[in-house]
Order: sequence, then structure tokens, then C-alpha cells
Amino acid sequence: MFQVLNPIWLPLFIAAFISYFAYHYFIISKHNYAMKIKHPNTMIYFLIMGLLYFLPLIVYAKAVAMLGNLGSSIAWPLMMSFIIVASNILGWIRGEWNNCRSQAIKLILLSLVFTIFTVFSLGIAEKYNLHTYPAITHTC
Repeated sequence: MFQVLNPIWLPLFIAAFISYFAYHYFIISKHNYAMKIKHPNTMIYFLIMGLLYFLPLIVYAKAVAMLGNLGSSIAWPLMMSFIIVASNILGWIRGEWNNCRSQAIKLILLSLVFTIFTVFSLGIAEKYNLHTYPAITHTC
């Protein structure tokens, strides 16, 4: 799938795992959450959460390779936009916005529409190579 692996990813993920594990272990121990974690479905949720954390990074890496020279400039904002849109939609489904004022709901909907519009704009710019500009030459 990948022709070249960036050697920085493995140490980065190992370091991130150690720091995340240490922090969460500290919080679980401090607040005595260990009893709640012993629920039978908890490990399944942990595995799903881990997969949902790493799969977008794998897709991002592939997208960067496929998009060419400007891959990282285009793929990163796209990934961040999808994270924002998906998390807000899931929050809406779960009822996190139920007790908000209508002004806040209108503002979040407007920002989501703007984010989606930006994603389409980036896609169109990449498709039609609108990001390339003619070289500017200076004469002295």
C-alpha cells in the first residue's frame, strides 16, 4: 500500500502511546475509575477508539502521497474539516446540542456549512490545478 514509510511516525506513535497511557493511568488511579472500567464491553470500546484514532492517520498519509507536491497542504485541512464535521454531527445525534440557545445552533450550522464549502473548494482547486500560478519574474 505504501511505497515509503516516514521513519518519524513509529517513534512518534510510541512516545504518544507512552504519554497517553501514563496520563490516563494516573487519572484512572486518582479518581478510582478502575471499577467502572471492569465493565465487559469496555475493552471493545477501547479497541474501537484505538482503531478510529489511527485509521484516519493512515488514510491521511495515503492521501498526502496521492496528492503530490501539495498533498500535505491540502490533505491536512481536509482531515481536520472532516473531524470537525463528523464530531459535530455525532454530538448532534447524541443530543449534546439539545439545551443550547437557537443562536448557538444557528452559528454552529453556519460554521459547518462554511467548513463543507471550504472542503469542496479545496477539492475543486486540486482537481483543476487552480493552486498553480505562473512564475513572477522581476526585472532590475
